[in-house]
Amino acid sequence: MRDTKTEPPDFVNAENVKWWMEPTLTNYALSKGLYLTKCWTVEDKAGFKTRLLTESGKILAEDKSLEGIGIKIDILSVKAKKTAET
Repeated sequence: MRDTKTEPPDFVNAENVKWWMEPTLTNYALSKGLYLTKCWTVEDKAGFKTRLLTESGKILAEDKSLEGIGIKIDILSVKAKKTAET
């Protein structure tokens, strides 16, 4: 995981929310067939941090914990496979 205390963010929006892309979790999503999904660590102005999964600019899921966001990647992967099968 990236060190958000020492590494500059990849993106800062107009509301001063900082975004760091998480390559390890993004690659995990890719390995599960979620080819457009990206994982971000996001910090708001108050210093609150969370992780988001996005696809084409849309937020798919949010979780504070590393384990939680990994589980949400697994769930999205299963849903995507079921949708592809129907």
